[in-house]
Amino acid sequence: MKKRLRGFTLIELLVVIAIIAILIALLLPAVQQAREAARRTQCKNNLKQIGLALHNYHDIYGAFPPARVRTYGSGIQSWNTSNVSWGARILAQIDGAPLFNQINWDQAKGNSTASGHNANPDGAMRQRLAAFRCPSDAENGAGKSFDLPDGSGVVRGAAANGNYGHTNYVANLGNYARLQPQNNNGRISRFDGMMSEVSKVRIRDVTDGTSNTLLCSEVRIGFPHRRSNPSESGPNTSLGRIFTCPQNGNREGNSFRQTGNSWFYGERPNSVVFTTHVGPNSRLYDCGSNTDRAMFAARSAHVGGVQCTLADGSVRFASENIDLGVWKFLGSRHDGESLGEW
Repeated sequence: MKKRLRGFTLIELLVVIAIIAILIALLLPAVQQAREAARRTQCKNNLKQIGLALHNYHDIYGAFPPARVRTYGSGIQSWNTSNVSWGARILAQIDGAPLFNQINWDQAKGNSTASGHNANPDGAMRQRLAAFRCPSDAENGAGKSFDLPDGSGVVRGAAANGNYGHTNYVANLGNYARLQPQNNNGRISRFDGMMSEVSKVRIRDVTDGTSNTLLCSEVRIGFPHRRSNPSESGPNTSLGRIFTCPQNGNREGNSFRQTGNSWFYGERPNSVVFTTHVGPNSRLYDCGSNTDRAMFAARSAHVGGVQCTLADGSVRFASENIDLGVWKFLGSRHDGESLGEW
């Protein structure tokens, strides 16, 4: 009599498959969390290196770099190249000296299509540098889904221009929503952050203390914003007047104007600075339609807030639930407020 070989029944196989599926479902979030923790750590390290580079730059030149240097006529001087950003100026301090030496500092316009070190296919502005990218963020904003600030749903991000190396890291403009530090009476500075157009902030100018003042933070590449300028209202306070974004109008669709478009070229403020009028990961729209007006929040792909470098070079995580008054005080270098824990 032949001995029957015993195998698995269909029900037994289905049970085993179901158990494996349950285990995968339980383990997958833990794996994803571990990967995000590693990405967040890398992002923190990027911001730490940027902080050290900015301090090294300060030691060499006696001040932190300007967010951009914009020239308005002929006779371009070295280091006065139109709209080249602070990111380009610290390349030598983040092991990017060969690329730094390629930059044509006399070229009149950072996005020029003329021949030159900045615009050619191997030029600086086209280079994609890991030092300026948060690994938690996707490549360029195209296809990414963002919660609409008004809570009405989600919207796809617009792609930043592919001719540029993009950036997730921007400098603190503070509580004045204009990049040009001037008013109708002339070039009277109102900016109270750490970097602006043609600024030269020194450590001794940070009278609130370097541990109480933001230096840099994060943005989401391609985050949608309104194509309109912020309006200024209310009485002057120690943090200036109140700026608000119109919550209507068209979203910006021009690829050159997307948030985080370029670490090299600072014509558009949302490639080089953030403001502290609104908190991290704000539910309000960003806005700005020209090369001067800037009301762009710090934003990140990390859950719950953003990472930021302080003026002392340390890196901290700022919760998106941080008190807005505290966030504004952190944005100003000289408001007279000494902050405790936040």
